[in-house]
Amino acid sequence: MTRSRLAFVLFLPGRGRLQALDPLNRRLFEVDVEEPGAVLIVPSKKAYWKASRAEVLEAGLGFPLSIREMAGVISGRWEGLDEEVGVFSDWTLDRDSAGRVVSGSRSGFAFRVEEFFPGSSVPRRLSFFGTGSSGALTLLSLGFNASGAEAARGRPIPPSFVRLSRADMEKILRHEN
Repeated sequence: MTRSRLAFVLFLPGRGRLQALDPLNRRLFEVDVEEPGAVLIVPSKKAYWKASRAEVLEAGLGFPLSIREMAGVISGRWEGLDEEVGVFSDWTLDRDSAGRVVSGSRSGFAFRVEEFFPGSSVPRRLSFFGTGSSGALTLLSLGFNASGAEAARGRPIPPSFVRLSRADMEKILRHEN
């Protein structure tokens, strides 16, 4: 079991950044998404890989989600995220008697809300299950409608970083290099 800390900055409809940090707050990897593409960066190896959002998130997290889907899972707010008709049509969402989303699934990915923030429909603790990974997520804090759009924009990749193939990046993520 690996413990990491995740930091998300999401700007709808399709821009965001996800950072995975170790217990000492060092960046393990970073995913910068600017739909339809994304880049996965491993600073310790001075390596990166560019591909579609779905491919990069599947390699980095074990399952592909859109920025809207990530926002729904993390915030518990699914209504209003589906500006495009049918965006969530392939999701199965289960609600409790208060109307809060308590679990959901789509194409080999599922999540379950273990605990909500008190008096809220926002998940505090989540379990997730994908074809490539599973785990638990505890949200320490959550902000909505924050400024700082630049925080979600990808940083330039330093010239000293090497572009790798998906296979080579997956070896790094599995600690085979």
